[in-house]
Amino acid sequence: MTIKLKVISLSVLILSIFAFLTQNAYADVVNNGDVVRIKANAWKERNGYYLVPHRNWYGIITKSTKINKTSSSTYEYRVQYANGQHNDHVLDQDVSLININQAKYQIGQSVRINNNAWAESNGYRMTNHRNWVGTVVSRRSIIRKSYSNYEYYIRYSNGQHNDHVLEQDLNVGALVQATVSASDIGRQINWTTPNVDISVYNFKTNTTTRYTKGNLDLNYTASMIKIAILTQLMHEHPNLTVSQKKLAVKMITQSNNDAATALSGQIGRDAGMRSLFNGLGMSQSFASGVNRWGLTSTNSSDYMKLMKVIFGNSSYISTNNRQYIQYLMNSVDKNQRWGLPKNVSSNTALYVKDGWLPLGKNNTNAVINSASRVKNFKSDYLVVQISNEDRTQNDGFNMLNRVGQTVYNVLNK
Repeated sequence: MTIKLKVISLSVLILSIFAFLTQNAYADVVNNGDVVRIKANAWKERNGYYLVPHRNWYGIITKSTKINKTSSSTYEYRVQYANGQHNDHVLDQDVSLININQAKYQIGQSVRINNNAWAESNGYRMTNHRNWVGTVVSRRSIIRKSYSNYEYYIRYSNGQHNDHVLEQDLNVGALVQATVSASDIGRQINWTTPNVDISVYNFKTNTTTRYTKGNLDLNYTASMIKIAILTQLMHEHPNLTVSQKKLAVKMITQSNNDAATALSGQIGRDAGMRSLFNGLGMSQSFASGVNRWGLTSTNSSDYMKLMKVIFGNSSYISTNNRQYIQYLMNSVDKNQRWGLPKNVSSNTALYVKDGWLPLGKNNTNAVINSASRVKNFKSDYLVVQISNEDRTQNDGFNMLNRVGQTVYNVLNK
């Protein structure tokens, strides 16, 4: 008899412990301020309000109330969502606790913006930064937005940044970026162009490729120098007059020589060029010595420094002035756009300023140059092409075009 009572007492004890644990299972783990997810099979709140539209939503517990056991629940919660909506009588059986302390990416880690990223949490568009690689500077937990518990501050190597990138729009590690090689460029150069100097700067990888061939002592800029004249003019006169802007339009979009001579005179001709080269550290670029802007000399590596001022974040000229030069380079006459790729995606922006100077009769022994930028969702790069002693102008133009298309094809694979 005693043995039976002990067995019954033990059974009652086990059942009591099980009931206690079951009754308090959710109370032990879900508290005010916790982030929870509405379960995928949630049906109704305790007051009968349907939860189906809020399945898999994430919110914060703002109130918990103990109730007489209903179904498998002993608590109901008020759940507040990021968009301002809320449910006030959610049973504990219909929520799952989310541990927001487990951030996927760490401060200092290299990450890549996904190629389908659309917008930051604050609505700022990210399409122009797709596939960019940057570093996590900071992060913070958020009430779940879309599929993310965290947003990140990402800084890129060119100084740009995104401050509210959702976790769902990031990936670990750097994207393997296509790179153009010197041999890719060299295969496009034939005997009709004996002397050539070409540099390609890739914004995506922050790397430069350079190809050279032959004698580089006569690298005259010809009309390519006109963007340098305008840059120095803007440095000395940040607020261009209406007259200066009219001359700038003619000088860049039409390559008008009279306009270039007029604006060159306003910066002191050779003196202005020397000031520009000193200011930008262009130690391999030289004024003509005879106040002839077309006979200014440079090399592709040095001239790339100027291109980075125009298309980067340099303080040498203001942001508005940089954008104005870019606008003009994007608006160059269709018959003066050598060196740009012809077959490009519809979202590709093209900027260019060419230079051409035949030193022989009948357009022979020509100097043919090009400074350009190509930008789309997949690639963003600068190209400086300088050549001299081209057999004819057309030979030089064709060389520029072959190189331009090749670089585009390689970097847009």
